[in-house]
Amino acid sequence: MRYDQEVNMHYGKADLGTTIIAALQALGKDPDHLQLDDLEAIDQLHIRGKAATLDLLRRAPLRADMNVLDVGGGMGGTARLLASSQGCHVTVLDLTAEYCRVGEMLTKRTGLSDLIFFQHGNALDLPFSHDAFDAVWTQHASLNIADKARLYQEIFRVLKPGGHFAFFDIVAGPVQPLHFPVPWATDPALSFLIIPENLRELLANTGFKEVSWRDCSAEALDWFRAGVNASQGKSSSTLGPHLLFGPAFNEMFRNVFANLNEERILVIEGVFERGT
Repeated sequence: MRYDQEVNMHYGKADLGTTIIAALQALGKDPDHLQLDDLEAIDQLHIRGKAATLDLLRRAPLRADMNVLDVGGGMGGTARLLASSQGCHVTVLDLTAEYCRVGEMLTKRTGLSDLIFFQHGNALDLPFSHDAFDAVWTQHASLNIADKARLYQEIFRVLKPGGHFAFFDIVAGPVQPLHFPVPWATDPALSFLIIPENLRELLANTGFKEVSWRDCSAEALDWFRAGVNASQGKSSSTLGPHLLFGPAFNEMFRNVFANLNEERILVIEGVFERGT
């Protein structure tokens, strides 16, 4: 099976849009006139959810006149937050075709279609010209990508000189192996984590200049321990990531917590500037 087929089989659930709309209706929401808060349970699926996005946004200099690329942006939850709060134009690139289809539908129902464009494609062969974007953004997007050097070379290529690359990602911790399944992979075959030292070196060798670097693992662990968004780890008939990952999400959620607690994974936030 080809890599893109494996990724689409892992993430792309049939009739996902219909399932999400039904869950919204069950919560009493008007699916034709959605607010961003209505979608938060599926829009901010990364560790620490919306808070992590806002933390990164405070360090990434985004403005209303910017064109931003969200690599691995899924159904566009972060893109909708960036567009609504900053007024920037956001292109969402994702390898999962169903995520792009559902993302377009949800974006239209939030009234943000003028600011957000979805592109189905591969992060290792970005379908954009050189120097096309003022900023590139990723959150938990590199986990399924083995060729990290190619990934960051492509991000560097499409980013304008002086533009910023902002990321929030899971990396490999000092203790291995991981407990599986996790949300990004049911087994090691689709999981490709890099140790933080290698990530930092790779970005520098690609031509990026470090602006900020934070190990957010302690904050992430506190988030789990405090039970913030703990309902994500429980099956429910209403809106939540279980609609995307199915009944296995309970175990996936527990395993991410265990991997973080045992230092099998770490969480890193960074902002880097593209040199000339």
